[in-house]
Amino acid sequence: MPITPADWEARYQGGDTPWDLGKATPVFSRLLQEQRFAPGRLLIPGAGRGYDAIAFARAGFSVTSIDVSETACAELREQAAREGVTLDVRQADFFTLNEEDSFDLALEYTFYCAIDPSLRTRYRDQMARLLKPGGLLFGLFFPLNKPLDADGPPFGVKRDEVEASLSERFDLVHAELPADSVKPRRGNEILMIWRRR
Repeated sequence: MPITPADWEARYQGGDTPWDLGKATPVFSRLLQEQRFAPGRLLIPGAGRGYDAIAFARAGFSVTSIDVSETACAELREQAAREGVTLDVRQADFFTLNEEDSFDLALEYTFYCAIDPSLRTRYRDQMARLLKPGGLLFGLFFPLNKPLDADGPPFGVKRDEVEASLSERFDLVHAELPADSVKPRRGNEILMIWRRR
């Protein structure tokens, strides 16, 4: 049975958000410290409470966060206001965004594994449409240790499956199993950076 926006809203309202780290993702914090990416227009689908959105905005990126949950978006707006950070927070469906060649970068974390695997080709094509030529899709693809045909979310992710799909529209720039993943996910997620052709 497909997961609906109402399902995600119920999870946020009920506090049933085990994927929520409660802070910015350490791997992304490292990439910011290393100044791996030049600040630009950054899209974060499935941003949730937006700890990473705030971190990147604070570092000078123009961040657009997307989530279907009204509660998650409201909490992110409140937190950004408390911290004096400007964000474009949208309660919306990623797949209906219509801003071709608009973003310099897109951040992936816990969105790819949250959508039904049947939508992954649409995810790839939508990312390619939203990113400018040469734009970067970077993120942590998780969980690697779960079978692709297992129930979710999270739905299983395999490196070869991600590469086979994304390589049709993107070139792989970098891949690593990060040592600074949060402990429960160490060895179970891969950092990948892709450049849109």
